Amino acid sequence: MTTIIIHHNGSRFLGAAHASIDALLELMELEPIDFKAWGTCINISERGRTIVRGNFVRVAHGFSIETDDKELLTAFYMALNLNATRAQSMLKDKHISERAKELLFDRSIPSDQLGKPFESIEALREAIRKARGEGNG
Repeated sequence: MTTIIIHHNGSRFLGAAHASIDALLELMELEPIDFKAWGTCINISERGRTIVRGNFVRVAHGFSIETDDKELLTAFYMALNLNATRAQSMLKDKHISERAKELLFDRSIPSDQLGKPFESIEALREAIRKARGEGNG
């Protein structure tokens, strides 16, 4: 059984909902991560799971996600590697894209779900659909 725990994802205050993992992965394609401050963004928790944590250079969107889900870890590794190779070219464009701005306001995960383990990425997505009132679609 796998576990996904979202400690935080996005710049949220006073119990506001947090961004989805899909929004974070997309933001990683658009905005450079602050690798100088966060290193590789990969750590191991005391429970032996991988923690992906960091923030971005130009936008405030901190994230800390703990998981042993191989599918999700693969997606994070690919996104982090791509981000690292494209960071300099992303920084040449002085403007934040409109899509990146939209992603900063993604509030898919209710704050009461933070720190709770999900058994799979699909279970997490189902919780997001329910929080959005989308039911089983």
